[in-house]
Amino acid sequence: MDKLLIDINIVLDVVLDRELDGSSAAVMNLMDEGKARGWLSATSYTTIYFLTNKYLDHRKAINVIKDLLAILQVSAVDERILTLALNEKGPDFEDNIQIVCAQFAKADYIITRNLSHFKYSLTKALSPTEYLKSLM
Repeated sequence: MDKLLIDINIVLDVVLDRELDGSSAAVMNLMDEGKARGWLSATSYTTIYFLTNKYLDHRKAINVIKDLLAILQVSAVDERILTLALNEKGPDFEDNIQIVCAQFAKADYIITRNLSHFKYSLTKALSPTEYLKSLM
């Protein structure tokens, strides 16, 4: 069973109904059905709440967080993770946190729509579409 670190953009695709092809939802469904194991960094939960609350409402935002906690493992973010993320080569600190969290979770893949920010990652980054195709 694959272990996946889920980038925040995948969750937001589903929650904010902003994807066209359904691939992010399909990846999330794999984890919900127990066909893959997923992790989401602790810092992503706060951002997802903030954006869901802003664009939808508080009740929906709380339900989204509860749903995510039910299907995904929380990848802790502490001083060590943040320090290691500062030393990553990627151009975005938030994405560097995802890279380090993927390493600590021993993830097989990082699932993201922002592949360019993960080109230096030791954990292979795939788009949701690429990941789904790899299963066929």
